[in-house]
Amino acid sequence: MKLLLTALLTTVSASAFAIVPTQVKRLVPADYDIARTYQDLQDPEYPVTDSSYVIADLNKDGIKDVAVVVEKTAEDVEGNFLSDYATSDRTLLVYFGQKNGGYKLVESNKSVMMNQGDGGAAAIYSDPFEGISVNPQGSIVLEYRGGSNTKWAYTIKVQYRTVKGKTAFYLVGRTSYNQDLSYDGEKDTYTLAEITEDYNLATGVREYVIIETVGNGTEEGVTGQPNKYTTKGIKTLAPISTLTSDQVFGWEE
Repeated sequence: MKLLLTALLTTVSASAFAIVPTQVKRLVPADYDIARTYQDLQDPEYPVTDSSYVIADLNKDGIKDVAVVVEKTAEDVEGNFLSDYATSDRTLLVYFGQKNGGYKLVESNKSVMMNQGDGGAAAIYSDPFEGISVNPQGSIVLEYRGGSNTKWAYTIKVQYRTVKGKTAFYLVGRTSYNQDLSYDGEKDTYTLAEITEDYNLATGVREYVIIETVGNGTEEGVTGQPNKYTTKGIKTLAPISTLTSDQVFGWEE
């Protein structure tokens, strides 16, 4: 993935940037905007919130860095890598703060991002992007949700670290959640299946939990006893620059 090196020298449109710090605005490449989250899109006139960027010391050198999600409309994108529903092209950009007060682009990545429209056909979840944050361990956290009758969510964790002598941004964690509600007409019962998979790639532990609740209530009032199953496995740390979206989100191992 080529780095968007022009970002440091470009000017950007001022639309929807009302409450974004100047130091973040100046890092957005030409023809891109700061990504709007699902919450932002509910009111097109509302300015972008701070849920699309973070300012934190990501490489532990005592200087503040910037991670920002940028986007442009799919019509402006060359190539055919977007899904059928996607209406935007999003990229995660990470800049390390320099001693002279400037910023250096160190990561430009699309594989950890979902685009507007990737949440599915249902309008309420058509944009799955819920925001970016930094956890106490210094990991960049990206959150998504989508679906309709079958609902799902993903939490992706990326951390700057050294593994076997290679320093890079690594995928260190992924939590996925899937919910499915089905109806058995013969028994007049509903089954609510909730599947949670948690991969802690930093420790090599994978936990898989299924909660199945069966009841004869209404669709909105399923009752019954949950069943939980947990298994463990091993996963290997890898730089996000080497991973596809299918690998990041667990659609392909």
